[in-house]
Amino acid sequence: MLDLIGLVFEVIATIVVETVAWFAKALFWPSRRPEPADAAATARKLKALPPDTVLRIVGALTAGDDAAGHLPKGWRGFHSIIVDDPSPKAGDTVPVGTELVLVLRHEPVGEMASYAVVAPLHGSTVPLGTFTDQALDRSIGLGRVRCWLAERRQTSRSPNAVVLFIAVYDP
Repeated sequence: MLDLIGLVFEVIATIVVETVAWFAKALFWPSRRPEPADAAATARKLKALPPDTVLRIVGALTAGDDAAGHLPKGWRGFHSIIVDDPSPKAGDTVPVGTELVLVLRHEPVGEMASYAVVAPLHGSTVPLGTFTDQALDRSIGLGRVRCWLAERRQTSRSPNAVVLFIAVYDP
Protein backbone atom coordinates (compact mmCIF):
# COMPACT_ATOMS: atom_id res chain seq x y z
CA MET A 1 0.00 0.00 0.00
CA LEU A 2 2.81 2.40 0.86
CA ASP A 3 4.47 1.65 -2.48
CA LEU A 4 1.29 2.67 -4.30
CA ILE A 5 1.02 5.95 -2.36
CA GLY A 6 4.70 6.66 -3.04
CA LEU A 7 4.20 6.01 -6.75
CA VAL A 8 1.23 8.41 -6.88
CA PHE A 9 3.23 11.16 -5.14
CA GLU A 10 6.17 10.57 -7.49
CA VAL A 11 3.95 10.91 -10.58
CA ILE A 12 2.34 14.09 -9.24
CA ALA A 13 5.75 15.58 -8.37
CA THR A 14 7.07 14.78 -11.86
CA ILE A 15 4.06 16.44 -13.51
CA VAL A 16 4.44 19.57 -11.34
CA VAL A 17 8.19 19.85 -11.99
CA GLU A 18 7.82 19.38 -15.77
CA THR A 19 4.98 21.93 -15.92
CA VAL A 20 7.02 24.54 -14.02
CA ALA A 21 10.03 23.86 -16.27
CA TRP A 22 7.90 24.24 -19.40
CA PHE A 23 6.49 27.59 -18.21
CA ALA A 24 9.97 28.83 -17.25
CA LYS A 25 11.32 27.90 -20.68
CA ALA A 26 8.40 29.57 -22.44
CA LEU A 27 8.85 32.77 -20.44
CA PHE A 28 12.63 33.11 -20.22
CA TRP A 29 14.20 31.19 -23.12
CA PRO A 30 15.38 33.82 -25.69
CA SER A 31 14.50 31.81 -28.80
CA ARG A 32 10.90 31.48 -27.62
CA ARG A 33 10.19 35.19 -27.47
CA PRO A 34 7.72 36.22 -30.15
CA GLU A 35 9.18 37.81 -33.27
CA PRO A 36 7.57 40.85 -34.88
CA ALA A 37 5.15 39.66 -37.52
CA ASP A 38 4.84 42.77 -39.65
CA ALA A 39 7.33 43.97 -42.25
CA ALA A 40 7.72 47.43 -40.70
CA ALA A 41 8.86 46.02 -37.36
CA THR A 42 11.34 43.75 -39.12
CA ALA A 43 12.72 46.59 -41.22
CA ARG A 44 13.29 48.78 -38.14
CA LYS A 45 15.68 46.35 -36.49
CA LEU A 46 17.93 45.58 -39.49
CA LYS A 47 21.69 46.02 -39.15
CA ALA A 48 22.64 49.34 -40.71
CA LEU A 49 24.88 49.71 -43.74
CA PRO A 50 26.52 53.01 -44.64
CA PRO A 51 24.20 54.96 -47.02
CA ASP A 52 26.79 55.08 -49.79
CA THR A 53 27.16 51.29 -49.58
CA VAL A 54 23.45 50.78 -50.21
CA LEU A 55 23.64 53.07 -53.24
CA ARG A 56 26.67 51.18 -54.59
CA ILE A 57 24.92 47.81 -54.08
CA VAL A 58 21.81 49.01 -55.93
CA GLY A 59 23.98 50.45 -58.71
CA ALA A 60 25.90 47.19 -59.10
CA LEU A 61 22.71 45.11 -59.18
CA THR A 62 21.04 47.31 -61.80
CA ALA A 63 24.21 47.18 -63.91
CA GLY A 64 24.42 43.38 -63.55
CA ASP A 65 27.74 43.56 -61.66
CA ASP A 66 28.85 41.77 -58.49
CA ALA A 67 27.46 43.66 -55.50
CA ALA A 68 29.37 41.62 -52.88
CA GLY A 69 32.52 43.65 -53.55
CA HIS A 70 30.82 46.77 -52.23
CA LEU A 71 30.09 45.36 -48.76
CA PRO A 72 32.11 46.71 -45.80
CA LYS A 73 34.28 44.59 -43.52
CA GLY A 74 32.28 42.09 -41.48
CA TRP A 75 29.68 41.55 -44.21
CA ARG A 76 29.47 38.79 -46.81
CA GLY A 77 27.21 38.60 -49.83
CA PHE A 78 25.84 35.89 -52.09
CA HIS A 79 22.97 35.16 -54.45
CA SER A 80 20.02 32.89 -53.71
CA ILE A 81 16.73 32.08 -55.37
CA ILE A 82 13.14 32.10 -54.13
CA VAL A 83 11.96 28.51 -53.57
CA ASP A 84 8.48 28.81 -55.05
CA ASP A 85 7.12 30.30 -58.23
CA PRO A 86 7.33 34.09 -58.02
CA SER A 87 4.26 36.23 -57.79
CA PRO A 88 3.10 37.58 -61.17
CA LYS A 89 3.44 41.09 -59.69
CA ALA A 90 7.17 40.55 -59.22
CA GLY A 91 7.90 40.95 -62.91
CA ASP A 92 5.72 43.99 -63.39
CA THR A 93 6.13 46.24 -60.37
CA VAL A 94 9.38 45.44 -58.54
CA PRO A 95 12.53 46.78 -60.23
CA VAL A 96 15.97 45.19 -59.88
CA GLY A 97 17.83 46.76 -56.95
CA THR A 98 14.77 47.10 -54.71
CA GLU A 99 15.55 46.29 -51.08
CA LEU A 100 13.30 43.48 -49.89
CA VAL A 101 12.06 42.41 -46.47
CA LEU A 102 12.10 38.86 -45.10
CA VAL A 103 9.10 38.18 -42.85
CA LEU A 104 8.92 34.96 -40.82
CA ARG A 105 6.04 32.74 -41.97
CA HIS A 106 4.20 30.41 -39.65
CA GLU A 107 4.29 27.54 -42.16
CA PRO A 108 7.77 25.99 -42.19
CA VAL A 109 9.13 24.22 -45.26
CA GLY A 110 9.97 20.78 -43.92
CA GLU A 111 11.95 21.39 -40.74
CA MET A 112 13.28 24.80 -41.89
CA ALA A 113 11.79 28.16 -41.10
CA SER A 114 10.41 29.95 -44.13
CA TYR A 115 10.28 33.65 -44.86
CA ALA A 116 7.93 35.59 -47.07
CA VAL A 117 9.93 37.85 -49.37
CA VAL A 118 8.08 41.13 -49.77
CA ALA A 119 8.88 44.37 -51.53
CA PRO A 120 7.71 47.57 -49.84
CA LEU A 121 6.30 49.66 -52.69
CA HIS A 122 4.06 52.73 -52.66
CA GLY A 123 2.94 52.40 -49.05
CA SER A 124 2.06 48.70 -49.32
CA THR A 125 3.89 45.43 -49.86
CA VAL A 126 4.18 43.16 -52.89
CA PRO A 127 4.76 39.47 -52.05
CA LEU A 128 7.43 37.88 -54.22
CA GLY A 129 7.63 34.35 -52.84
CA THR A 130 9.24 32.22 -50.14
CA PHE A 131 12.88 32.09 -49.01
CA THR A 132 14.45 29.35 -46.88
CA ASP A 133 18.02 29.02 -45.64
CA GLN A 134 18.49 27.16 -42.39
CA ALA A 135 22.03 28.52 -41.96
CA LEU A 136 20.65 32.09 -41.90
CA ASP A 137 17.74 31.60 -39.47
CA ARG A 138 19.61 33.01 -36.47
CA SER A 139 21.10 35.93 -38.45
CA ILE A 140 17.69 36.82 -39.87
CA GLY A 141 16.21 36.76 -36.37
CA LEU A 142 18.97 39.10 -35.17
CA GLY A 143 18.40 41.52 -38.06
CA ARG A 144 21.80 40.84 -39.61
CA VAL A 145 20.48 39.96 -43.07
CA ARG A 146 19.57 42.46 -45.80
CA CYS A 147 18.41 41.48 -49.26
CA TRP A 148 17.70 43.03 -52.65
CA LEU A 149 16.12 41.88 -55.89
CA ALA A 150 19.15 41.00 -58.02
CA GLU A 151 17.64 39.72 -61.25
CA ARG A 152 15.10 37.49 -62.91
CA ARG A 153 16.46 34.41 -64.57
CA GLN A 154 15.01 31.57 -66.59
CA THR A 155 15.60 28.22 -64.89
CA SER A 156 14.42 24.70 -65.57
CA ARG A 157 11.90 25.06 -62.74
CA SER A 158 10.60 28.54 -63.46
CA PRO A 159 10.61 30.72 -66.57
CA ASN A 160 10.88 33.88 -64.43
CA ALA A 161 12.80 32.91 -61.27
CA VAL A 162 13.54 35.70 -58.78
CA VAL A 163 17.20 35.92 -57.72
CA LEU A 164 18.04 37.65 -54.44
CA PHE A 165 21.28 39.30 -53.38
CA ILE A 166 21.74 38.49 -49.69
CA ALA A 167 24.10 40.48 -47.44
CA VAL A 168 24.87 38.97 -44.03
CA TYR A 169 26.67 40.69 -41.17
CA ASP A 170 29.11 38.14 -39.66
CA PRO A 171 31.26 39.97 -37.11
